[in-house]
Amino acid sequence: MRIERQDKQPEPRADQIRENWRAWAKVNGYVQKEGILVKVGVLSVLLEIWVSPSMGLIYLPSISQTKSEDILYIAENLDEMLETVKKLVISALALVQVKQEQREERAKLN
Repeated sequence: MRIERQDKQPEPRADQIRENWRAWAKVNGYVQKEGILVKVGVLSVLLEIWVSPSMGLIYLPSISQTKSEDILYIAENLDEMLETVKKLVISALALVQVKQEQREERAKLN
């Protein structure tokens, strides 16, 4: 799991967070909110959103059919970071879909 802070600084608690990020979030006052489903065509990813009075967390699981890894974003401005993450996910899913369509087209030609 990769941990990314919105301010781009290294996260000093990264090892502790990686052990069990959900347990860490609960102990540190974060509450899970409703997830956000990002969908492109038939592909989708569910973003987990956690909030505390001063910070937010966005969990992005690895995207199937890619070499991505799980990412936990730590954000002071959750809404701004969430919009950025959603755009990244939409782009990644669109690329996966295009690659899949290209493979299917090649298979039809052979």
